[in-house]
Amino acid sequence: MRILLAIALLLLLQSCKGQDVTPKESGRKPQQNAEMGNAPTFREELLRLHNELRADPKGFAQKHYRGKTADPVYRGLYEQLLRQEPLAKLEESDLCRRFARRHADWLRTNPFAHSDTRYQGDAILRELQAFTFGENMAQGYDTAEEVFHALLLDSGVASRGHRKNILSPFFTRIGVGLEKQKKSVVIDYCLPQEQKEYYEELRRKYGKPGQ
Repeated sequence: MRILLAIALLLLLQSCKGQDVTPKESGRKPQQNAEMGNAPTFREELLRLHNELRADPKGFAQKHYRGKTADPVYRGLYEQLLRQEPLAKLEESDLCRRFARRHADWLRTNPFAHSDTRYQGDAILRELQAFTFGENMAQGYDTAEEVFHALLLDSGVASRGHRKNILSPFFTRIGVGLEKQKKSVVIDYCLPQEQKEYYEELRRKYGKPGQ
């Protein structure tokens, strides 16, 4: 059985210094064996797909979805990506990765859900030292490509929460956790407090996160 879950805690914590981040193509090549059993390659391919999309949304749409627009869900995604401006590159974060891996480990003996004892809004942001946090989860998929396209398409999810997380300008860091027995994938996103100037620039441009 295949399942998707998304959460976004776009909350503000007061903090200090920042640095600018600009969109940049990842330059990584597709991984041929990005299956759940090969965890490093699986994580690398998820990151590559995120950054391929964010660097050139229009090109990504034409490459992957142009021939599928007879389906209304694919057509909606295709048209959205044609309008989407490029976004900042996502970089792997040790804090996000540890956080995602801990949640994935928790899923081994618990129901597939966002909620466990860690999920207290401000506490998450303090642990990640971040202004914003979002999480996408998938279960039952074999490859990184299947996971990514399912989350981006977000079929059957009225809020399109997974897609919003993937395309949010308020995230610049990513971490992936895997639980192989149940084929669970946890993808955590954040914007670290060290990027305060960039965060404030985003707020001037887009308003508060989540608006």
